[in-house]
Amino acid sequence: MIRRRPANTVRTVFIAVFIGPLLLLTSMLTACTNIDCPLDSVVVMTLSFFDAEEEAEAPLNCTLSIEAAGAGTLLNAEANVKSVQVPVSVGAPVDTLYLMLDDGTLVATDTLYVSHTNEAHFEAMDCPGAVFHHITDLKLLPHTDGMLPFVLDSARIIRPLVDYNDVENIRIYFHILPSGDTPSSLR
Repeated sequence: MIRRRPANTVRTVFIAVFIGPLLLLTSMLTACTNIDCPLDSVVVMTLSFFDAEEEAEAPLNCTLSIEAAGAGTLLNAEANVKSVQVPVSVGAPVDTLYLMLDDGTLVATDTLYVSHTNEAHFEAMDCPGAVFHHITDLKLLPHTDGMLPFVLDSARIIRPLVDYNDVENIRIYFHILPSGDTPSSLR
């Protein structure tokens, strides 16, 4: 007497042995793509501080805080800053950055206006969208009270394209004031 297995057991074995691995292989192959999305998809602008006399990157001999008009605090009380990364506004053509310099006894605020264009950036459907920026103009309004032992002198665009690359975009020059000098005597 030959015993036959029930039909549902044969079907279960067939699915487990043949169909299951085939579905697993198919899903693995369709899940893989050859698109390389950037690992660092944050778009930030890099500001570097340079000693104007030595033409070399140097730390600010103070505590720096940066606020953006309409966006709040971007950097809070960092000491001896050589460079800093800040986001760029997507909705406005000009960013207003307030650079607050604190030497421990006095605080002075310099204003940096960064004009830029916004350019939508798209790589692939699998990658997140981004907005790149192109810096078109800078205007630095330094404090002129002569109370701090240094003054931010000028700003220059080094690399106008602000994208995923963490490179210097803007260079800000400062002068260390000999005692008795004022910012107006440097010009």
